[in-house]
Amino acid sequence: GYGVKVLASRCVGYNHMNCDYARSLGFRLCNGAYAPNGVAEYTVMAILMCIRKFKKALYNTNDNDFTLKGKMGRELRTMTVGVMGTGKIGYTVIKCLSGFGCRILANDVYQNDAVRQYAEYVDLDTLYRESDIITIHTPLLPETTGMINREALAKMKDGVCVINTSRGTNVDEAALLAALESGKVRAAGLDVYADEPATNAALYSHPMVSCTPHIGAATVEAQKRIGQEIVEIIAAM
Repeated sequence: GYGVKVLASRCVGYNHMNCDYARSLGFRLCNGAYAPNGVAEYTVMAILMCIRKFKKALYNTNDNDFTLKGKMGRELRTMTVGVMGTGKIGYTVIKCLSGFGCRILANDVYQNDAVRQYAEYVDLDTLYRESDIITIHTPLLPETTGMINREALAKMKDGVCVINTSRGTNVDEAALLAALESGKVRAAGLDVYADEPATNAALYSHPMVSCTPHIGAATVEAQKRIGQEIVEIIAAM
């Protein structure tokens, strides 16, 4: 009624939009992409926050507690990182991690020869069994929804760290919380949730969960690029 013809999303995915309904009203849809660096760098930060128990250290410092109790961390160079999904973001995460000297395992239905320079492709069971840290970079698909569930978590190392900067529904949040409470999962770094704003307070307030409000791509560079790309797409329609 207002003459709007195009719905442009400043996101990689369309899962937050009712695309069929929008098209039935005559709208054209488009979205833009951003360079993978912002999310990849954020992922590495989340890994370091988890293995160095940053949340506890931050809260204790705010309370003027400078003791070392409960703050002993790990060095990334001594650990094995499993990367699920080796598209643009997963590949960039792997390149960033290679500088730390850690062992890197990878899994994807579509393997990338460039990844083999830094990581070893393995099946999922091997990745679960041998990784100290697992970081998820798979797209949101029917087959990936809830893929990190009780069965998958049971196959992982005791004390594993789980990082998710992909899509919140790729992880079964109830299963992850249960694994955190049992000690199966040592720590989690989350930037995405099944519901946003997040509604699972028991998960994001857990002392071993470092979480942020979906800001992996919230960089000046990424947002400038995605805005430019959307304008270019609309101008070409």
